[in-house]
Amino acid sequence: MLKNISEKLFLFLIPLLFTFPLFRENISSFFFILLSVNTLAFTFYKKSYKNFDLKSLVYTIPFFVILLFVLIRGASSEGFKHVNHSLFFLLFPIIFSLLPKEYFTKEKINFYFTILKNSCFIIAFGFVIAFLVKYDFKDFFVFKYGVPKFRDFVYYEIPFFKIHPTYYTSIVLFCTAFSFKKVLDEKKYSELIYVFVFIVITLLLLSKINIIFLGIMLIAMLLFFSPYTFKQKIAALSIFLILGVSLALLTPGVKNRFKEMYNSYNNPPTGLAYDSTNVRVSITKCSVEIAKENYLFGVGFDNLEEALSECFKSNYNSSFYENHNYLTHNYFSYILLSTGIFGFLLFLFYCFTVAKKVIRINRFLLSIAVINVFFVCLTEDYFYRHYGLFYFSLILMTYINYSKYLALNKTHK
Repeated sequence: MLKNISEKLFLFLIPLLFTFPLFRENISSFFFILLSVNTLAFTFYKKSYKNFDLKSLVYTIPFFVILLFVLIRGASSEGFKHVNHSLFFLLFPIIFSLLPKEYFTKEKINFYFTILKNSCFIIAFGFVIAFLVKYDFKDFFVFKYGVPKFRDFVYYEIPFFKIHPTYYTSIVLFCTAFSFKKVLDEKKYSELIYVFVFIVITLLLLSKINIIFLGIMLIAMLLFFSPYTFKQKIAALSIFLILGVSLALLTPGVKNRFKEMYNSYNNPPTGLAYDSTNVRVSITKCSVEIAKENYLFGVGFDNLEEALSECFKSNYNSSFYENHNYLTHNYFSYILLSTGIFGFLLFLFYCFTVAKKVIRINRFLLSIAVINVFFVCLTEDYFYRHYGLFYFSLILMTYINYSKYLALNKTHK
């Protein structure tokens, strides 16, 4: 009786995970806890723990790297904060390895991704409607220190859908690929509504790396994955470029955002004259400086923020760091500076293992998600934040379970 109830709960609990962008971190974590409890109960009833795939533990490497180096340097509340931020590196591989693989057929995964897509669609409209309730339409064109009011509103003021623009647009990029693939493969032209809305919201939120990635991805999909003739591809590409450039020029702040990159790259922060570009350049330079002096064992997770602040104070006559505790804005640097070369090499081994698995699974959407996330890791502490690690782990482990389902199917045949 309990086994049957537990099994049926998977039909509700697994899809629930894909609504995570709609909720605050504690809610989506609670959804994962519910799934974990049900999974462990189901595993106990069926005694399927005997079939646990030990190979899946390779995907827990980052968690144990962080835990080990925190313990080596002496456990502290600050250190365990970093361990806590890496917990999904441990939990997703273990729990997903125990999940019944029949819940990861192609049809079910398509259903899960549809839920994720509609969640992002709701958020896009929620951002715009909430902004218009508080401000006028003309405020879309208001800037403060070169940043549009809309982006600041989403970042600081919105009372719900509290998700960082870069992290949200990474998920949106995946959903755009999912919808556009349906247009190209299945001629579901209604999906173009999603594609259009996702392009617009990505431009409005001005996440530079995801705007560039989105443009390259859509062009590549048109040229290499569409069933059209050469002439049709050229015509479609021309229309896309015209619409894309028009949207970019009409969307408030896009031109200024990229102009900022050019103007600020070689101009370090001075006084109150700082922006996202020269702050990131400053963080990168300080990260290199700290790495040169601590490349063997790092500075430790406890001391990372302090080491960066000291470097900012010594090298820059600006207050950009005084009211904000910066990490590295690069997850690879975060691991290198905190653990040294040994922890860094272990993390690179994890990345290499993931890349090998992605190539073996050979699914376009998974490749898009992983390539995008690894690139964003160069500009953000992507896996340090809940939404980044949750999203990456969810997509990766979903596809790994899908590959296991296919392997089991072939074995039974």
